[in-house]
Amino acid sequence: MAEKKYVPGEEIIFEIRPSWFILVFQILPIIIAVAGVLAIFIGTGFFNLLLFLIVLLAGIFVASIIFINWYFTVYRLTNKRVENQVGIFGRREEEIALKDVEAVDFQRTFWGKFFNFGVVLIKAAGTGREVDFTNITDAKKVADQIEDMAMSAREHPHNNGE
Repeated sequence: MAEKKYVPGEEIIFEIRPSWFILVFQILPIIIAVAGVLAIFIGTGFFNLLLFLIVLLAGIFVASIIFINWYFTVYRLTNKRVENQVGIFGRREEEIALKDVEAVDFQRTFWGKFFNFGVVLIKAAGTGREVDFTNITDAKKVADQIEDMAMSAREHPHNNGE
């Protein structure tokens, strides 16, 4: 992954990825589908090595794409900004300076509450821009940390090299 250029004095506070739980539940259906198709082939007596390999390699390929997309989705908080980098082929990057953060919210679904993951929504003042940290572990804790740093950046802009 290409290293992002930071301004002098900028330090990374944290760098996180979506919850591993999300990765597992995106790959699990692929594993079940491949195993099911192979079980049907074997159960019906229709076992063909070439077909077996095609189904297996297709499953590995799809699971690899899901893993790579998960791996290259990075959410970062520095002492000057919040940013996300999503995807590898259709890469999308968004950032907001901490001094411009207007609101920080978090959302959790039923499963998010149960497995401790959620979405952090960071909104910029007056621009309508938004940076989302999607399906991260401890979303409430992350949202509180970002909100505290944004408040500090607005109250003490001289400490942020502004």
